[in-house]
Amino acid sequence: MEVKLRDLIMTVDSFLSPEQVGAIIRTYKKREFSHARIVLKDGSHAIDTNTRNVTEFSIIRNEKSMTDIHWCNFLLSKITSLSQMYCNSYGVEHKPQRIQNINLLRYEKGGYYTRHTDDGPSIPRTLSVIIFLNNDYKGGGLEFSFLNSSFKIEPAAGKAIIWPSNFLFPHAAIKVEEGVRFALVSWLR
Repeated sequence: MEVKLRDLIMTVDSFLSPEQVGAIIRTYKKREFSHARIVLKDGSHAIDTNTRNVTEFSIIRNEKSMTDIHWCNFLLSKITSLSQMYCNSYGVEHKPQRIQNINLLRYEKGGYYTRHTDDGPSIPRTLSVIIFLNNDYKGGGLEFSFLNSSFKIEPAAGKAIIWPSNFLFPHAAIKVEEGVRFALVSWLR
């Protein structure tokens, strides 16, 4: 049986319920977001809005209240179960052991992230996760590119996507045309 790279990208509709999605957005949308950074070839981090025009809030590093601790633990559990589902579905023997971070991304009108991969020498990652939180915006899809082909994953509130972080899976966040796109991103190693 021939396996295509596209087949190794798992999507799970309704991974989070509408109630969970709404509660996460209400809890964090007014928090202080900062410009998201990119990792440069030398391993340093920089803000480059020509490459990545988005703001972020780190959920895993900002446990300041019982609400924050609740959401962090809830998301750690959900992402761990998603990783186990992925590894079991594809017969992965060496399963990722640690969630590196969970960031809430806010893509305002014009926000995007150009084609990139998530794994690199200074930030080794095994699996990447995106969970779309809302769908009341235009644009903002996720596009994967393989050699001479590409395909898009359309956002849907509560939908999760998980895939290998390596060089074979370059992807981009398509520009938001109207509204604000909220999504959770995480990486496992």
